[in-house]
Amino acid sequence: MQTRLYLQTTFRDIRQAIGRFIAIILIILMGVLLFVGIKSIGPNLEETVDHFVTTQRVSDLQISGTAGLTEQNRAVVGKMHGVQAELGYRIPYRDEARDVNLQLYNYQPTARQNRLTLTTGRYPQRTNEILVDNAVKTHYRLGQRVTIKSQHLLTHRFKVVGYVDSPLYIDRQERGTVPVGDGQLDGFMYLPQKAFAPQPYSVMMVRFSDLDRHSSFSQAYRTGIATKETQLMRQLKAHTTQQQQQYLLTARSANPGFNEFTSLSDRIDAIGNVFPVFFFLIGILITFTTITRMIEENRKEIGTLKALGYRNWEIAQKYLLYALLTGSIGTVLGTILGTKLLPLVVYRIQKLVYTFAHYPTHFWTAPILLAIGAVLIATVGATGYVLIRDLREKPTQLLRPKAPKPGQRIWLERITPLWRRLSFHQKVTYRNLFRYKARMILTILGIAGCTGLMVAGFGLKTSIGEVADRQFKQLTHYQAIVTLKIPNSTAQTKSILTQTEKVRSYLPVTMTQVKFKQKGITDQAATVYAVADQAKIAQYVALQTPREQQRLTLPKHGAIIAANLAKTYAVQKGDWLTLQTAQGQRARIQVAGISENYLGNSVYLRQSALSKTLQQPVAANAYLVRTAKMTTKQEKQLATRLQQTTEVAATTFISDQGAKQATASANLDPIVFIFIGLSAVLAFVVLFNLTSINVSERERELATIKVLGFFDKEVTAYIVRENVIFTVIGIVLGFGIGKLLTWFIITMASSEQVAFPLIIPASGYLIAAGMTVLFSLIVMGMTHRKLKGIDMIGALKENE
Repeated sequence: MQTRLYLQTTFRDIRQAIGRFIAIILIILMGVLLFVGIKSIGPNLEETVDHFVTTQRVSDLQISGTAGLTEQNRAVVGKMHGVQAELGYRIPYRDEARDVNLQLYNYQPTARQNRLTLTTGRYPQRTNEILVDNAVKTHYRLGQRVTIKSQHLLTHRFKVVGYVDSPLYIDRQERGTVPVGDGQLDGFMYLPQKAFAPQPYSVMMVRFSDLDRHSSFSQAYRTGIATKETQLMRQLKAHTTQQQQQYLLTARSANPGFNEFTSLSDRIDAIGNVFPVFFFLIGILITFTTITRMIEENRKEIGTLKALGYRNWEIAQKYLLYALLTGSIGTVLGTILGTKLLPLVVYRIQKLVYTFAHYPTHFWTAPILLAIGAVLIATVGATGYVLIRDLREKPTQLLRPKAPKPGQRIWLERITPLWRRLSFHQKVTYRNLFRYKARMILTILGIAGCTGLMVAGFGLKTSIGEVADRQFKQLTHYQAIVTLKIPNSTAQTKSILTQTEKVRSYLPVTMTQVKFKQKGITDQAATVYAVADQAKIAQYVALQTPREQQRLTLPKHGAIIAANLAKTYAVQKGDWLTLQTAQGQRARIQVAGISENYLGNSVYLRQSALSKTLQQPVAANAYLVRTAKMTTKQEKQLATRLQQTTEVAATTFISDQGAKQATASANLDPIVFIFIGLSAVLAFVVLFNLTSINVSERERELATIKVLGFFDKEVTAYIVRENVIFTVIGIVLGFGIGKLLTWFIITMASSEQVAFPLIIPASGYLIAAGMTVLFSLIVMGMTHRKLKGIDMIGALKENE
């Protein structure tokens, strides 16, 4: 009965110090919310993709051939164990009347791969009915009769009966490229199988049953699909009867939007390994300090209970209950909000960009258990630590107040000229600072940590957002790439480029895709640019060292490679790398220099050096084109004119790539804003909590100076002067912590294909400092009101 009544005093203490109770819960809640929430988003996004791949039966590979594909090819592929192969048509088509570029696929109701998702209308029931991509539904009304004039079709009049999403195109805006019109694919259509004229098939969809059990994000899947590609290519080449036949294998990760979505998941995971952890550590530190102080305030009560005969365990139950209450409430609320609410903020943006319908919000065991462990250490651990120390003392020692820390000379006093010039209040302030060193260090670290988190939030947003500008404005000086169908077949292309007013110059290059190979390291794709006139390359690309930004020139031998490649393979100038061309030829190339690069992997060398490396002559197959500023309409007109020639395979504008990267960066904005917002709230709670602890620890001291005649404003200034110094030092230290955190996060978030520059805008520093100062002022105002209400007589008689 007595123990139950004693435990009930816990709730009385909570009511009497409700601010402290709520503050502890808020700190734990925010720490758990951010940690569990961010650590859950990455796995949830991976679950989204895996669920989509499984339910829609998305192909692992797409195979195409320069001479088309036949049933014989399917039979060869089908001999491999666990392979499901389906042949189909994929015909590029330009609708001139609507200015739309399309891919025409054959619709097979019994198809076992790449299942369509019907959003409006119905599936075709007759041979003249078609399905249309949602992305182009404004051009094709439901029920409308459409004419498709193509030599690949037997019939040309169709009726639109439904709108669909295809698992081959998960990005709502990005559809990839197509060799018609301006080269940019706008959408797709699914036509009946019988509508296509007899002809070789365009594509083979391949799915491997033994890879179904692996997540698309796992190393096992990546290794498995790479092995399957090699085996398939070997089998196809072995059974090829046509000498001119070449095969192209396209992995699922190359589908439009797929790589960007998986990269988003990887970046969030990388961010989640740093930012929330640091945030959580600050919260745990403050929680530990607050609970420790709460028990210290109750030393007399503990001593009284010991004197009355209560056992140590009985005394400890009250404080352990308080710790468990704060920890449990904060953890439960933080876990629920972090798991169910935080991911929804990210998903809301993703639904506007991607066609995924299923976005799960699972409770992931690992981050939750880590959060529970950390909270228990901060609450129950802190309680146990202080209780073990205090309960060892005798009741007579506990009933007496702890002696205040003695004053002592500080190092500033040794600088006599400076010390003499300080006022009385300044001397008191500096002595108090060094008198309570632990509190000083804790307060400065708390303020610095919160300021650093806000700075890192702004730095993260800018660093990720600026990568496109760094790559496409500072390093890339050309605005378009024109790829030729046949090398050196350029008469019409040159004529159009020369006659176009907006085109300033163009540079012929040999452009080819290669893979770099090294045992124990994942193959890295790269684009090789070889030029005949090395003196002109500087007009089109800024080749410079990553740090010193010293200009590089193309040497007679060897190649200049992107910094990402050098980092991945740990090579320096003079080392050798092995590359493999799209035709399977392997060659060794020497690293002649390392250039600054942020997106993709590029390799630059002379055509003579490439010819020597491949041991065969090479010819220009593309143009790098410099233009004046062009509108989207002007770019499309130029691309269409070039595409209408028989020479151009595709025209790619840098503005499209920049916009694509900007969209990918914008997907992270909600997370960054959440970081900044929660960091600001944490800064306020930390300042409030630490100031409250400071006042409660020194209530007798403050009452004494009030009795001595200090006015209310002077008493407040007694505390405020210390807080101002703490805030200033904390902000300055926080700038350094923020920069270090930003560097660490972007290093973790960078990949073999993307490197983020470290950029923290001045506005980021100013806003972080301004918010910290604002919160400090608010807390000072609250402190002033609290100090005005100090009961001088009660505080001074408390120890009697």
